[in-house]
Amino acid sequence: MSVTSEPVETFLAPELLEELRSRATQAQQSLSEYITEALRLSLQEEREDLEDLAIYDIRKNQPTITLDELIENL
Repeated sequence: MSVTSEPVETFLAPELLEELRSRATQAQQSLSEYITEALRLSLQEEREDLEDLAIYDIRKNQPTITLDELIENL
């Protein structure tokens, strides 16, 4: 997968950088690839959480039924 990347400079605590390097090595990825994938996954999870919260807001005022009522209505 060829992706154009832009360099970014950031400062990390030494223990965090050490952990990231270790995990990147275990995953057989460069540090840059590992951090990019971790950020991508984190952002995706956050988007999914926001979608779940939006759905909850829509449905929170809907009436609830018991499992027995649901089965009866089948």
